[in-house]
Amino acid sequence: MKKALIAIVIPYLITGCATTYHQKNLFGGYYEQKIEEGIYNVGFDSNFFTSGLTIENYINYRCAEIVIKEGYNYFLINSIEHKQPQPRSRLRMKIYKDKPSIDNVRDANQILNNINPKRTKKVLKVLFYNPYVIASASVFILIILGQETGIIDPWIIDF
Repeated sequence: MKKALIAIVIPYLITGCATTYHQKNLFGGYYEQKIEEGIYNVGFDSNFFTSGLTIENYINYRCAEIVIKEGYNYFLINSIEHKQPQPRSRLRMKIYKDKPSIDNVRDANQILNNINPKRTKKVLKVLFYNPYVIASASVFILIILGQETGIIDPWIIDF
């Protein structure tokens, strides 16, 4: 059991700790849902190593990307929800073409110019943050450990 736990933990340690900015997969990331015209739910799931400020930046950046993609310029966050134990944040936003005369409206272009969550090292991101690489490494380590302990018969992996 201890070796199996090590086999699962080692790939995570190799790949780094904090969740990076990417579309949601097994290891977290951003997601969005269009509720109706001009209203979206946007969220970000992360791990415990990702700071609250980083999560906030990722969600704001994703909101700004959606606003620009839809041909709008501004957005207003209507509600925010944080869930524990897994760090998870979700918000509801309304988007506008012209700046409304209400408080706390955010300029999507300004956010895109000031926040850049994609500054991760490209090679490490492609290689180590890929869930297929992590899963493959876990299986490989489990097979090696299984053969050493006699849990897995060697004929299972012979081709």
